[in-house]
Amino acid sequence: ELDSAVSVTSQMLTILIQAQTQDELALLEEDDVLIEPQLERFGSQQFERSLEAVEQGRLAALSASDRIRTLSVSSARYAEFRERVTNRQQPAPVIRHVQVTNDSKLAPRLIERRLEDPIGKPLDVSALEADIADIYGFDTFESVDYRLEALPDGASLDISAREKSWGPNFVRFGVNIEEDFSGTNDYNIAARLTMTELNRLGGELRFDAQLGSTTRLFGEWFQPLDYAGRWFVNPSAEVSQIVTPVYEDGNRVAEFRTREALVQMAVGRQFGNRAEMRLTLSRGYGDSQIATGDPVFGQSNVNSAGVLASVGYDTIDAIAIPRSGTVWNAGFLDSRESLGAEVDFRATVATVLKPQTWGRNTLLHWWDFGRTVDAPANSVRPFALGGLFSLSGYARQELNGRHLGMARMLYYRRMTDATIGPFGSTLYLGASIEAGNVWENSDDIGFDNMLTAGSVFLVLDTFAGPLYLAYGEAEGSRSSVYLFLGQTF
Repeated sequence: ELDSAVSVTSQMLTILIQAQTQDELALLEEDDVLIEPQLERFGSQQFERSLEAVEQGRLAALSASDRIRTLSVSSARYAEFRERVTNRQQPAPVIRHVQVTNDSKLAPRLIERRLEDPIGKPLDVSALEADIADIYGFDTFESVDYRLEALPDGASLDISAREKSWGPNFVRFGVNIEEDFSGTNDYNIAARLTMTELNRLGGELRFDAQLGSTTRLFGEWFQPLDYAGRWFVNPSAEVSQIVTPVYEDGNRVAEFRTREALVQMAVGRQFGNRAEMRLTLSRGYGDSQIATGDPVFGQSNVNSAGVLASVGYDTIDAIAIPRSGTVWNAGFLDSRESLGAEVDFRATVATVLKPQTWGRNTLLHWWDFGRTVDAPANSVRPFALGGLFSLSGYARQELNGRHLGMARMLYYRRMTDATIGPFGSTLYLGASIEAGNVWENSDDIGFDNMLTAGSVFLVLDTFAGPLYLAYGEAEGSRSSVYLFLGQTF
């Protein structure tokens, strides 16, 4: 069964641990007490079952309680012992000096600014560990450690940040396929190159390439402006060609091919690794032409320009299969003809995502809201629904409108205790319930005309990203099959 490097390494560690255990058992004497919990059902990586393992330890200790009692002392003697221990405890040392050892291209000062100014203060272990986690959140280091070195009047705090043994450049791939059983399908393949540590402040460069129903080339530069990592600039540019379907009564009657070139300039403020706010100025040039279907649909320009103000908060543990944390963001777009847009309008959008996990189970709450105002009649419809988890069963972007309301509840359960295959994959089984719609007029918004949908899905969390296989069904006997590997951008 040793069919991979992971399983061979696991077996090797097991042999070493068992050999050490046997050596220690051989040292036991008559007065020693051996407690043996029944842990045969638990794997070494099943941390989610730790409370079950604790219970086995409690039961095993109870079974040995008669022998354990021989080691007990009176309450008075134990209180005397605790007092001696307390009296011997030294006060927390005062930090007099901080030294950072950093083998990456980032400036040591960048790491020092993540520390909560410990100079001249007694060591606060909880605060220091939170700062260490913040530094690790750069996603640049393989490990971040600290140690104390005694000084005559306190201690020196030494931070050691070791760069990842892989990187600093990373490539990701993705593919998705969507089939609606009516001869219509969509597909995309994508790749992303991320280049990190480009300067001492932590600048990053990212390139995306995507082919298929959406063809896209995208590049952006993310550049912090200070050592605290608070302020940043984020210019970007992209060219794209998007095939947008037009539906009537559930049938695809035409397709538009939209070509666009877009440049953006964003400035913003980060609040640690959890939140940010930004202001983005954008300008786009493009046109939309009929690709298939009745020529009566014609063609039009899709020039865009405006200012987007946004704020976001993110503590989610994983994008693909979240199990803890919270994500929320909100934005306000002001589209202006004076800047080059085709029409004036304003739009607001908000998203909230919150997973709740117990044991192997996760319940994910996910809401999207959008509203458009001051738009001329028969002009923009900035919001779209359709596709997996966005009224599953409907085709991608089948429904379009000026106002959006979408609520989802996803349940998924981890089915495997250990990883599958040589690349460390974990299997999840899940289902979703979805309700929402897009509306042309705000007066039409209501629960009575919301659409419902649902899906069942399997997710394999692989080294290349999540592999989704899903089936979705919606009102009106609408259904689709979805296959995603990794991420399309």
